[in-house]
Amino acid sequence: MTTGIKEIKMKNISCYSKILPHAVGMLVLLAVMACDSVSVNKEADAISNDAQNKATMHRFIEEIYHKENMDVFDEVFAENCVIHINEKTASLETAKRQTRMINGMYRDIKVTIDDIIAEGDLVAMRVTFKGIFRRNGNEMTLPSITFCRFKDEKVIEIWRAFDNAYIFKQLGIEPPPTN
Repeated sequence: MTTGIKEIKMKNISCYSKILPHAVGMLVLLAVMACDSVSVNKEADAISNDAQNKATMHRFIEEIYHKENMDVFDEVFAENCVIHINEKTASLETAKRQTRMINGMYRDIKVTIDDIIAEGDLVAMRVTFKGIFRRNGNEMTLPSITFCRFKDEKVIEIWRAFDNAYIFKQLGIEPPPTN
């Protein structure tokens, strides 16, 4: 009888030895798929975040310049946002005042985002501003470059660069003296 028990145990071991490599292979495959799924989810989140940041900037341009909705500043920009305009730093309140001034100085304003790229927390834009100067009716077109850094779905830092002298030349007015 003892021989029969040994035969049964050997058959079971033999059966496991055939199944075990397949089972281990399946576990490894599932583990790899789970890791790949996490990687895909992170990539999807990054794409989703990039798309959200780009949409925020499109909305900002539309609301500020085409609808003159200044409330969107507080929705898009963090309270302590640092703003760099042509190598000078401005506060959020200064940026709001300047935007109100621009909206008052020009009519028929059209701002176009010509190119926009987002990666991680950074959005880069090439933008064209067009408007008619109310004082003399001169039309102005001003290309600029803007970079925005996001944190928690708000802009925390922005860099804008454009040619100030080009503005005065197009408007037909004398630029202010420089130091």
